[in-house]
Amino acid sequence: MAWIGNEWSDGVAQHSLIGCLACNRRHTRLMGIAEFFQCKGLFDTYFGFKPCHSSKDITMLVREHVKDGWMSHIIDIESYWRFSDSRGQWAVERNGGEEILLGSIDKPFDESIILWHVATDFCFHKKGTSHDFQCARMCRQISNYMMHLLFANPEMLLPGSRRNLFTDAYDELEAILQGDDLSLLDERGLTLGIINKAELPEGFLRDSWVLAQELMQLGDEKKMWEVIKAMWIEMLCFSVGRCRGYLHAKSLGSGGESLSIVSLLMSHAVLETYAERQQRVQLRLPKEERVNIAKQRIQGAAKNQATGGSSTPQGMVPVKEEEIATTPLASLFFFFGKHAPGRKLLK
Repeated sequence: MAWIGNEWSDGVAQHSLIGCLACNRRHTRLMGIAEFFQCKGLFDTYFGFKPCHSSKDITMLVREHVKDGWMSHIIDIESYWRFSDSRGQWAVERNGGEEILLGSIDKPFDESIILWHVATDFCFHKKGTSHDFQCARMCRQISNYMMHLLFANPEMLLPGSRRNLFTDAYDELEAILQGDDLSLLDERGLTLGIINKAELPEGFLRDSWVLAQELMQLGDEKKMWEVIKAMWIEMLCFSVGRCRGYLHAKSLGSGGESLSIVSLLMSHAVLETYAERQQRVQLRLPKEERVNIAKQRIQGAAKNQATGGSSTPQGMVPVKEEEIATTPLASLFFFFGKHAPGRKLLK
């Protein structure tokens, strides 16, 4: 992504594990030259894949996800935190909570990214996209963007993300296909060749195939892609909420990241930022008691404003602010309830 005049371009960086292998197999001589000059990593990062032009479309999908969260999920501070912490759990719960799907997101986040990335490619090339090509295309583009972050900018994906997982997964693919002549195969042909060898020893590839099979058994093709789309949107938002602000500023030096646009949208929608998440304090009072205290304070403040009395109603023991709400955003739920600002901002 880069600046064009006074506006962001619509480009979204892409990187694909299987696509990278297909490219390297087609350009063996060029890869050999890159390795000789010790710049293969640089080549893979910046010259391997063309960006897609779907930044606006992806941002609108995130907007709908956030709006849906405010309208039907977020009702108090606990649900607000659960929504911010979800990295696919909400999508799974709405579609039956299959054990294999839940298991795929109970892993470390960077491992989940690789599993879902390869599973998405398996579904795309095996199941097809005859009924909902647009949804399938968006799923792959978000999947490839998340893989780009893991490979080229892992600290923006999540602090502590392991770039070497991409290298390990690539090496496993090469070992599986060793001895096969794949120089003339495109990405689809290579993917189908991998699927034919999916009955393999334990490893990420086998786990990805099991996950893809579970997705393809959800029902019709449309439902499968809707679940995959919801999963990728949640993982994208999860990553946004854990990316430090200075990394967004730093990325501007190399053209910027689409993640920064999504971050601005979520901040505008009054969702939890990285800094606010770090300031969470454990709630010490039950929900009902916190709500009662908040109501008493509101009623007491209204009476005191009318009479000019003290700020603490008679007979009411002062309670520390952190026992009611732990961040400035959290207090909004006690005063606005279902009319919290995020709902209005996304209308």
